[in-house]
Amino acid sequence: INKLLNIDFNLNIILALSQIGITLAVCYYFKNIIKDIIVNLFRLNREYFLFCFKILITMLPSVFIGCFFYGIIKTYCQSSMSIGIGLICGSLLMYFAEKYYLKNHNGDTNNIKQRNDLLNISFKDVCKIGLFQSLSLMSGVSRSATTISAGMLSNFSRIKAVEMAFFISIPVSFGGACFDLYKCFDL
Repeated sequence: INKLLNIDFNLNIILALSQIGITLAVCYYFKNIIKDIIVNLFRLNREYFLFCFKILITMLPSVFIGCFFYGIIKTYCQSSMSIGIGLICGSLLMYFAEKYYLKNHNGDTNNIKQRNDLLNISFKDVCKIGLFQSLSLMSGVSRSATTISAGMLSNFSRIKAVEMAFFISIPVSFGGACFDLYKCFDL
């Protein structure tokens, strides 16, 4: 892009800024839920504090791995081979999550967790989602695909797994983009 536009600009800055834009779009989509969470936090509602704490827990594996292995990830996980391997692994994960989901539900929706259960998501599910989400640090592995798969493996309906995946993407995506900007400017 630098040669094409004849400018000297770091592509990583463009990617980080675009990620912030995507995150803001997701925030806009969930504006009512975010507003509800903020209002309830100011009301000191314990259930919402616990929910926010659980969202933070989903971030911990990605934050830990991303911070401590940033150089390795940016050096070795950006090749065409690693991207191809990541695409295959992510596809296999989605395939097996779908098989598990279909096998365990067979059209029965009584034991599927619905949206109101997201506030009461278990710590076991939160940890599972966080670990799955950290797989997306490898290029080619979709963060949303890993978290949707984790949701389906945790008995969330497909729709609720998608909502959950995009909702929890907000802090991880924003934090990752800010960290990339930090690294670009060597602050």
